Amino acid sequence: NPGLMNTWYESAPSVTGAAQISISAAGTRAVQIKMVSSAILTGDCKIMGIVVRKTGTPDLITQGKDPVSTPAAGVDLVLKQNGVVVANTITGTDGKYSFTGLPAGAFEVAVELAGYTQDAARMVTVSTAVPVADKIDFTIWTGAGSNVITKVTDMANPFEATLYPNPTSGKVNVKINWGTLRMVDLKVYNILGVEVFHKQYYKDELVQFDLSGHVSGIFMVRINGEGKTLVRKLTLDKR
Repeated sequence: NPGLMNTWYESAPSVTGAAQISISAAGTRAVQIKMVSSAILTGDCKIMGIVVRKTGTPDLITQGKDPVSTPAAGVDLVLKQNGVVVANTITGTDGKYSFTGLPAGAFEVAVELAGYTQDAARMVTVSTAVPVADKIDFTIWTGAGSNVITKVTDMANPFEATLYPNPTSGKVNVKINWGTLRMVDLKVYNILGVEVFHKQYYKDELVQFDLSGHVSGIFMVRINGEGKTLVRKLTLDKR
């Protein structure tokens, strides 16, 4: 059914905004699985790329030790517009994927893979003048104690951000590797995908926000820095 999207997690249509189903002991557990309705996009634009796997961590790139890559088949990718999932697709045996029949506009492309940190979602704009966005590529890094997804072009000048403390009882500090960035746009979403905080921060400014007015749970922090986007998972625990 082209009007439905799959979801592997409870409580949300996107893996990055949902709580993982954890089964820690033998037995039977009832799990409710829903198919989430979505509007079918129509247009002449296209977004495409490839997802590859590498063993190790992104630090190897800066050390001049780029590992051999292999195509990542069967990996789920989502397409978002204004923070809402509007389509998903799966990579082929060659690691390639495409979103076709899109209207002109701005979209966010991300890999959804349980157990991995999404270090680089991709912001893409297609138009009637430039209807095809190609080479929207991702690398899945699997290393000792570190599973990370990055975009290939981020390795030379990585855009990084760290949230601390995490878990937090309310106040959250954000350490950003600014590089050449001058401003970042920070948004926080609750587990249902509702925006609960939004603010712009400028270079050398203290990046901090407070969630003490919200109930405990999982939040997603999205940081956009002049076309580069990071998504971080944050746990609020007020006990």
